Amino acid sequence: MREKAKVWSHDQAVLGEGIGLDAMTGRLRWFDIVGGRRLAQNFDEGVTQALSIAGMPSAGAAIDETREMIFTETGLWIFDRERRALVERIAPIEDDRPDLRSNDGRTHPCGAFWGSTMALDQSKGKGSIYWVFKGEVRRLYTDMTVGNAICFSEDGTYAHFSDTPRGTIWRVATHPETGLPDGEPVVFDQAAPDDPGGPDGAVLDRDGFLYSARWGGAEVQVFSPDGRLIRRIETGAPHTTCPAFCGPGLSYLAITSARDGMSPEALAACPDAGKTFLFDAGCRGKLDPPIRLD
Repeated sequence: MREKAKVWSHDQAVLGEGIGLDAMTGRLRWFDIVGGRRLAQNFDEGVTQALSIAGMPSAGAAIDETREMIFTETGLWIFDRERRALVERIAPIEDDRPDLRSNDGRTHPCGAFWGSTMALDQSKGKGSIYWVFKGEVRRLYTDMTVGNAICFSEDGTYAHFSDTPRGTIWRVATHPETGLPDGEPVVFDQAAPDDPGGPDGAVLDRDGFLYSARWGGAEVQVFSPDGRLIRRIETGAPHTTCPAFCGPGLSYLAITSARDGMSPEALAACPDAGKTFLFDAGCRGKLDPPIRLD
């Protein structure tokens, strides 16, 4: 089944990513990685607020009423909402590697954060996925090219993640109290060789359905808990990057996109590339919990 999302935010990001509904403020927050911006907008308003952030911000999480965490190429930082600035680094992650940057990330129900890194030039196998919890940092997976699709079940018993160029989405059991893997990952979905879209950002709803944005595919693919492709939500933006639950009952999807790497001809043919979209999915969404620092 193919359906069509509509443009919600007309702010045109170079590389829109990391969208999520902030559990503390009730606002959607996302990032323009290449543009170095934090973007925010209420579900029912038409104005996107943009703020320049030092570095290349890519993902985030709430901390409390006045602070949030922002993941950049130098690690995890505390962002003070009132001062509108990064004020303290929580954890350095590969800050000694100027050839790498941060990419995807979400919080596990226990408050642990998983975040991926990748090479600026997308060199094969240079990236990793990290776990950060109560001040501790561990590298979980290596040999990732563009780690993505990090998301968790509502009860915290499993996670998904992907490597976009491989076209692979994995599933792995996780410990509900720590968010650490509990066993070896298994392949959940492998894109067909002729599929133009690789698995980018993703979210899991309360019923275990996976919503997978497709870089190069101009859509979000929806998978049943047993891995069957059951739905396609078209955006009209070739590089569809990340979904998030929002709106009444968290039944809507907000979906970011990018125009990074597109030719002038491709941009002319796809004028909505880089915008953020909205779709009434009728799903039972859930919020990403705040990150736990202690």
